[in-house]
Amino acid sequence: MQDLFVIFDLDGTLVDTAPDLHASLNHCLTVAGRTPVDINGVRHMVGQGARVLLKRGLTATGGLPDDHEFEELVTVFFDYYRSHLTDNSILYPGVTAALTALQATGATLGVCTNKPIGFAKPLLDTLNLSPFFAGITGGDSFDYRKPDA
Repeated sequence: MQDLFVIFDLDGTLVDTAPDLHASLNHCLTVAGRTPVDINGVRHMVGQGARVLLKRGLTATGGLPDDHEFEELVTVFFDYYRSHLTDNSILYPGVTAALTALQATGATLGVCTNKPIGFAKPLLDTLNLSPFFAGITGGDSFDYRKPDA
């Protein structure tokens, strides 16, 4: 039998993290004097990491600030998100059962996410998913990010 390796994305695949990303983005927008965005808008902005999410949120609410202010807002985002990483993030239905079934077949499981590894691992730990995965990579694990081939 051939070895089976299954690599999962994290945000929006295993875990609905949109509520906590939404809160973090709106915190930054408020700090920047912007109007908050609704959760459905954020769901369409997520992907390619927090910096891109913040850029999309700022663009949608009046445009990008100068580079210095943007970098300050990135710090605000990460500080807030670190403190609220799993306030409202939840596993999608059936995730634990699916991972258990895959693991029972002998599959080796992993996670490849654009979320920084310093957020990905604690999120997976808190949601009791870490034991399923032989490897976890974040957006800061390599010199390139997914979806780079």
